[in-house]
Parts: sequence; C-alpha cells; structure tokens
Amino acid sequence: MAYYSINKGHPVPQLPSRIRLEDGTTRTDLQNYTEEELNAIGIVKVDSPPSYTEWYKTANWYEDKWKVEDIPEIEKNIKFNSKWSAIRQQRDTYIQNCSQLIEKYNSEIRRGVTPTINITKVDEYVEELRQIPQKQTDPFSIVWPTLDYKV
Repeated sequence: MAYYSINKGHPVPQLPSRIRLEDGTTRTDLQNYTEEELNAIGIVKVDSPPSYTEWYKTANWYEDKWKVEDIPEIEKNIKFNSKWSAIRQQRDTYIQNCSQLIEKYNSEIRRGVTPTINITKVDEYVEELRQIPQKQTDPFSIVWPTLDYKV
C-alpha cells in the first residue's frame, strides 16, 4: 500500500481529495498527477510503516523516515496493566465455564451414579488457570492450559 507524506507530515494511506497551494488555488484529482508533479507540491510517496512484533514498540515518523522506537514508560505500564486485566477476565470466563462440569460431577455423586467427569482433571485445570498471573510474566504471550472436556 502506498503512503504519502504531505509537506513532511505524518504519512497517510491515500492522497487527499483536495490540496491548497501557496498561491491560494486548490487542486483536486491528485491521482492523475505524476510523482514529480506531486513532489513539486510537497507530496512525497513513502514506504509503509515498518512492522514490528514487540508490544512495547511503535513506528514514528520523522519528516522523511520511519523509526521504530519504544513507547513511553507510562504508556508501557498502562498497556501492560490493561492486558493483564483482559487476561484475568478471560481466565475468569474459562473458570466459570468449568462450573457446568463441576455441577454435573456433583449431581452424579449425589445421585449415586458413577461420575462421567474426572473432577481431578477439572480441578487441576482450574488451578492452572488461577496460577497464570503468578507463573507467567508476559501477558502478551500467555500459554493457556487445556482441558479434554467440552465445556
């Protein structure tokens, strides 16, 4: 995808529908101009933003080039804590989904029926879920435990 920097400003993924020139006149239909004509009016075609995989990075534009940098520390903390909050909510949902299995097991025990649920596996799974914040340090690459039962 092409990006355009207008007067060294932050690149945008498409040309504007109209630009105002220094003499006050405007131009539209910029798609029909050559790259040289666009350059003459301060519009430069630039590369797409660089890709990066680290959650604490961002791509910033500096007049004529992209630079991948760390986000500010306060923003890192906000993003990190927000992600942990989302992970805990997801974990709690998984735990809540196990309540159906626990209820089925308890019902089978009360009725004197041989349990179809291996409650030990369910308990171990729930405990693994509970321990995620204590045992894993990166909320952006959580390894979720699995359970063999359909919940």
